[in-house]
Amino acid sequence: MQPHPSQPGHRTAPAVRRRLWPAAALGLPLASPVAVRWILELLLGDGGTPGGDAHLPAASLPAWALHGIGLAASAVAAACLYTLVKAVRAGHVRAGWWAVVAPLTVLGAFGGALLWVGQAPVIGANIGYGMMLLAAGPLAAICLLTAVAGAVGLAVSARSRAARRA
Repeated sequence: MQPHPSQPGHRTAPAVRRRLWPAAALGLPLASPVAVRWILELLLGDGGTPGGDAHLPAASLPAWALHGIGLAASAVAAACLYTLVKAVRAGHVRAGWWAVVAPLTVLGAFGGALLWVGQAPVIGANIGYGMMLLAAGPLAAICLLTAVAGAVGLAVSARSRAARRA
């Protein structure tokens, strides 16, 4: 059993989370495309049809390497999500940061799905890939504008809080 925070011997896990949340906020959107691509491959397979309409070349890595990369990306995404949730719940990070991180993570997840569809060697993949490309521009604009608006909102509220303290 861990001692109370006021007693000697208490570990400083909150201090570690306080320092790790920026890396977690960056890691979650960066790991999400690879994790989503790998999870879609596991759940739905590649549907390999000879002579399919794949637009993007498949990765030239062995299957074990692709699974290792996908598993590592999924573990990084889960660890980043856990770190962010714990930091917000502990009060080390303002909950408004979700307005920045969540749209970027959604955009990354859509990118992973787009990659999976683009590499699918099935007949008709060219139609699905084109439809996703049509949706990618507006989705990217919405996600990026939402993230920027969230960041500006956080900066304005931090500045007003600092002015009230002074």
